[in-house]
Amino acid sequence: MFSPTPDNLTPPVLTPPGPPADVPPLDPPAPETIQEPTPDPDPLYPSQEPQPEPEPPDSGETLSVGETSIFFDPGELTAPAKNKLREFAQQLSNDQATLSSSYHRKLDELSHQEKALADLSTISDQQLALYGRASAVREAMQGIQQTLTNDLWANEPDRARQLSDTYHQLQYQLSQATEAFGAAERERSAKIAAERDRRRKTGEEQLNRKYPGFSQRVVPELVNYAVAQGVRKEDAQDYAMDPIAAEVMYKAMQFDRINKGVKPARHQKKPTSTPQPTQRKTRSLQEMTDSEFAKYLAGS
Repeated sequence: MFSPTPDNLTPPVLTPPGPPADVPPLDPPAPETIQEPTPDPDPLYPSQEPQPEPEPPDSGETLSVGETSIFFDPGELTAPAKNKLREFAQQLSNDQATLSSSYHRKLDELSHQEKALADLSTISDQQLALYGRASAVREAMQGIQQTLTNDLWANEPDRARQLSDTYHQLQYQLSQATEAFGAAERERSAKIAAERDRRRKTGEEQLNRKYPGFSQRVVPELVNYAVAQGVRKEDAQDYAMDPIAAEVMYKAMQFDRINKGVKPARHQKKPTSTPQPTQRKTRSLQEMTDSEFAKYLAGS
């Protein structure tokens, strides 16, 4: 009988069984996602997230007032309300334009005044410097005059001649300083006159713009009224230099004109009405009390 020996024995090869052909392979399970609960909104602390801006309606009307635009839906307003809104917007735009014009006009006037004051200040500084120079030259000339005597000419003619030449040079410098001072004074006077003319013209324009025909219609009577109140005639005629004071005087004249022919009201006493005697109502016998019935019998 054949018996296997260790030399011809081979170990069996084991292969794992594979999946059936008709069964698909299983996919790995997907990881579970944990959904956090949404917190309830707190009414005391609302969310600060930006809210989307509402889109404007397709149809509407936009009113421009300066740099501001006002949009409204015509269907939400009545016709009179829309007209009033348009009139208000137009009036507001006009007021803004007038205010801007007045602001720029006043700014221009202030710039002119500032420039005029700067020019006058410069001229005044030049005049002060010329005055100091002329004063120093005059003092030097006075000193030379006291030194330059007949004895000096007789004893020291060379020194006297030098002092004489210096005196003539100082005299020439004094004449130059005096001429420059006069030219600066003339320039200063011309600038003051030009500034006065400009301010007078600006004042007239301001008053005529506020009160049409002020220069022709009001000024003659206003000058007489101001003189009657104690103002100098020259100052009253130069009213346009101070338009605010002229306007105040004009309003005072109007007030006095209104109250001129008005007599003070007399306090008339109201007629006192004589009190009418009250008529007592006679009560019937059935309505009388015992005491009233006794009085009735006593009176009868």
